[in-house]
This record gives sequence, structure tokens and C-alpha cells, in this order.
Amino acid sequence: MGGIDCTGDTGLLSQRPAAAGMRRYAALAVVLFGFACGALVTEFSRRQSGVKGQVQSIAYASTPHTNSTHDGLMAMMTDEEYRQYVVKLCADAFPDQSKDVQDPDRAYRQEWERVAPHGYFYILIPFRAVLDEWGDPVKALEQRTISPSIVKAIGIWESLDWSRKHFVFFTQVSFSSINLFTWSTHAPGFIWNKDNLIIFDSRLWNLALALKGFTSPTNLFPVPLFHSAVPGFEDIDRCARRTTTRETRLFFAGTIDSKRRTRDVLVHGLKKRFRGIADVVINTKKVDRETFVKAICHTTFVLCVSGTFPPTFMIYEAMHAGALPIFVVDSLPYLPNKKALTTRKSFSNLKSMDRFMPFGDDGVHFSKFGIMLRSNDPDLIDRIEAVISMKHSEFLERQKYLKKVVKRFTTSGAFQYAIHTMDRIVTTSSYPLQVPFVGNRSIFENALSA
Repeated sequence: MGGIDCTGDTGLLSQRPAAAGMRRYAALAVVLFGFACGALVTEFSRRQSGVKGQVQSIAYASTPHTNSTHDGLMAMMTDEEYRQYVVKLCADAFPDQSKDVQDPDRAYRQEWERVAPHGYFYILIPFRAVLDEWGDPVKALEQRTISPSIVKAIGIWESLDWSRKHFVFFTQVSFSSINLFTWSTHAPGFIWNKDNLIIFDSRLWNLALALKGFTSPTNLFPVPLFHSAVPGFEDIDRCARRTTTRETRLFFAGTIDSKRRTRDVLVHGLKKRFRGIADVVINTKKVDRETFVKAICHTTFVLCVSGTFPPTFMIYEAMHAGALPIFVVDSLPYLPNKKALTTRKSFSNLKSMDRFMPFGDDGVHFSKFGIMLRSNDPDLIDRIEAVISMKHSEFLERQKYLKKVVKRFTTSGAFQYAIHTMDRIVTTSSYPLQVPFVGNRSIFENALSA
């Protein structure tokens, strides 16, 4: 199935009674032999028929497996056996080739190795790497490019026991990009979302949906956004520890272009408002990492403006630098509009937005250290000027709270939050953060398919 090796010894039947073990081993051998034969046939067909063979393998991978022997075998597995099964599926399809020890997906994989099974299972698919294989999305759509990685991911998805609870991290990806990737060139209508799937989402989809008037999916939990290529926050943390003075009141760094009209208008307005004021730095040119780190460690407030998705890396970089993030949040342009929730009245109470930010259901309140403003506020620049003019005592109070919680905004902190959340869900059979919704499919999937 698209390169997934299911022929090796899984070790799933160790330490079981001899007779039952032999029967189950025989059943497993039959199933694995069938998978191996199917993979060989698919590979042979692909080599013989080129792209046609690839499309055939995709169709096979995207068709739900109805082999009763296979399903029955998974149902008989203990938690530890099933855990090993899932790990092997993912490791064979996506071996750990990351050279960066701070790569989020690799860090999550290492964290999972230290956790005992508690009735839920981590799906170790590096979705960011899967989408990167697609390359230029415009060219890929035009040429209907076939990606081996998405075939592997679909194959894994259809080989899991969805009567059990699973969770996954979306690192720099979202359901919108995954669905576009899958539906456009691979398996139209394929459903990634499952009733027993919990998603830890770095794109803040719940916040994006609220900005458009949708209720929140109950299986989506926000986590911080981490770089895949740039090492973690160690360099920023070191710089922050050495910082004794903050000469800059407000700092922004980022390129502007016609694709980000919200950012363009705001940046031009800020340049006009603060022209000639030395402690307000608006930089629209690319800077190297060292210069950027030094700048945010010596500023009081960092302006973080939504791009393609609501969150930016700069929110979390500012936090580790000890600066307060001013989060100018924009909605997703391709979501349909519902009754707007982004009125001035709703945004006057920032605490109501805390639940859409990372760890908002676990005691972390973004509004106690950060400032969130809506991008379409007609008085946005006035509000930013008021924020950076806050009393020093209020800044110190906010910074003190930030120092208490910032250690959670790491890959380790995000994974521990995931484990804690999964424990709560398994124990209480509830989703404590989000607003309930009616329907079998999540509202964000309905929105995207509309």
C-alpha cells in the first residue's frame, strides 16, 4: 500500500498464551501476507503502467479496508500491541530523517516514546513534510501531481482501528491545506476527520472560525506554532536572560506584499503615525536571525500580524524574548461569512478570546500578558498607540505572568498538554474546551466543502 512495509515481525503477540498466540500469529501471518502481496502487485502495476499505476494505488489506499480478519485482529490487540502496530505503520512509511533535533514532529515522536499507553494513540505522520513534497501548489494542481507521501498517509489512515481514540499534531498545516491536497489530486471526498480523532492544531482554526461566526469543533485543540527548520527558542531564551534594558517600545519585522493587504495597510499607517519616533521600529526588510533575536529581546511590545493563517511565529518568539505580543488577528479569507463575532463589543472583553489560544482551557490566559486586536477595527492604529503607552507597572505585571507560563510554549510543553488533554477525554469522555456543535462532520469540513 503505497510503500508501507507490513511484512516484518511486529512483535505484537509476545507474552501471550501459547495456543492462543499460535492462532493469532497464524491469522496475523495470513493478513500480512495478503498486505505484502497487495503491495507487490501495486508496485508491479505502477512500474508497468506509470502514472496509471500510481492512481490505481491511490484508489486502493483511499478505499476503506473491510477485511474482517484484519479488523478482528486489531480488536484483539492490547493497548501496547496496538501502539506498536501504529508506531510501525508510521515509522515504515515515514522514517525519522530529520537532522534538526528541534524539528517539532521529531520532538513529538521522541516524547511519545517515553509515554505509557493510556487508551489513546499518537499517529506519527509528519503532515508538514507530506505537503512540502507537493511543491508549488499551483503547478501541482495544474499537473495533478501524484505524491507518494499522501498515498502512504491515506494508507495508514485506513489501516487504523478507529474504534480507539487517536490524536495527531498539525504542525504548520491545517485541514484546509490537507483537504485541498487530497481532494484535488488524489482522493476526492476522502474524509480525514474521524469521531475518535483529536487534533492539536497550530493554525488556531477555532479562532479563525470564531472570526467568521462559526462554532468550534469539539475535537480541535490549539497549540503553539513552531518552526520546522529554525531551531527552537534557545537563542532567544539566552538573549532574553542577558537583556537588562528595552530601548524599543514597539517592533515589527516582516515583508509586505499585495497578498497580505491587511498587513500592508497597517504597516503603512504605522510608519506614517510614528515617523521620526526612534523607539518605534517598523522593519519591512529581511533581517538575519541574530539581528532579529537581538531586536525582539530589546523591545517592550512586538507587533504580530496574521498572515495566511491567524497565528504567526512571532507571537511565540516575542513571548520567549520577554516582550508582550500585540496580536492583530485576521480571519481566513476563504471561509464563508456567518454572523460576525468580531464586533467591537465582543473584542472589548479579551478574556472571551483566551479559549481560542494555546492552553486556554488549562489555566493559561493570553489576555493576561498579550493584547489581541481585530484587523478590521477602524481605530486599530489608535488602539496600538494606546497599548504601547500603557503604564510601566502594568507592563511589569503582564511580563511577570508571561514568565510564569512561557516555559509551556515549547514542543515538550505542547506534548505534555496533549497527553493531559487526552487523559481528560478518555477519563471523562468529554471535550472540555470547545463549544458543542450538532452533526457528524466538523463544521470546518462543511465550510471547506461548501
